[in-house]
Amino acid sequence: VHVHEFGHMLGLPDQYGRNHATGIGKWCTMAVGHMGGGESGPHRPFHLCVWCKDQLGWIKIVPVKPSDGQWLKLPAIEREATAIRILLSPDGSDSLLLENRQRLGFDSDLEGTGLLIWRGRRGAVDLIESHGKKLSNASLVEPDQIPWPSLYNRDYTPATAPESPEGVYVVDIAQQEGVAYFK
Repeated sequence: VHVHEFGHMLGLPDQYGRNHATGIGKWCTMAVGHMGGGESGPHRPFHLCVWCKDQLGWIKIVPVKPSDGQWLKLPAIEREATAIRILLSPDGSDSLLLENRQRLGFDSDLEGTGLLIWRGRRGAVDLIESHGKKLSNASLVEPDQIPWPSLYNRDYTPATAPESPEGVYVVDIAQQEGVAYFK
């Protein structure tokens, strides 16, 4: 809780979601990620989400245009503070943020690993769960199936569920030895 409250001192907002519901779950210390750790180890917070780290200037963001057809790779954010931003609006007020979360350091007790896809708009962030379930507590349902790839999805396109914004195709998502690969 101390880390979560210190986040407020740095200017970060709560990420609980509407009516103090689940928001983005344990995937950010500014939601319920401050209750990380758990039964197998000490209670320690999970990492801040990529959006919070971006707000604080703690991460290198690599911009990618939705029209760029290229193979990309992201190392674990716990090893290299790098993420990818896909701009959805020219002014950057709407974008996708991609980060690779692995069971390392403070994130060693995460229930799932892989590529996390976030939608940042109007000063807030939403987690796009790979399982595609449309529930108010989706960020807590099947937590091992939230990162990409999952049993449900290895592609994020306008034709998948969940569907990407028009013109955005993140496909062939895979992970190997803690590195996320996609096109």
